[in-house]
Amino acid sequence: MGDNSGRSFQTLNIRFRELSPEEFDEYIEFDAPISWEFVDDVIKSEMSYEEYRKMHREIVSDLLKSNLDNRIFVAVNDEDEIVGLAWVGLKTDTVNYVPVAYLYDIEVKKEFRGGGVGSRLLDLVEKACKEWGAYGVMLSASIRNKVALTWYIRKGYSADRIILFKKIR
Repeated sequence: MGDNSGRSFQTLNIRFRELSPEEFDEYIEFDAPISWEFVDDVIKSEMSYEEYRKMHREIVSDLLKSNLDNRIFVAVNDEDEIVGLAWVGLKTDTVNYVPVAYLYDIEVKKEFRGGGVGSRLLDLVEKACKEWGAYGVMLSASIRNKVALTWYIRKGYSADRIILFKKIR
């Protein structure tokens, strides 16, 4: 979802696999620093990174438990280092009462963006959702993240519901 330098995951020797529940720490270690980048500056000023990491682990653990099912896919390089991941959970839609998948995360390290890694991860997510029999895939993206919004639209996603927000402090 970043610069499109013409690289592809085939030329970078990227492999894709699913994380097992026992590899949960690998997800946390990859996701926490990337997610911290998106935290509002006001919130960052009120907590340390270590406090954030602790809360991140607790909240992600609770979310995993709240879903009917979860799948976490990773892209790894030749050194078995995670360079991208996608986490999708199966839920029951609170409007239509049908199974829907919620894409919590799809992240690729900056130096690996633009080469198809994110697209391949999204393909794996969508395949898993079809296997589950999910009615559809939901996600949220910041309206300020034009690169992500454009990428999702190109992948066939469209606005179905809008999350409204009002800062009150």
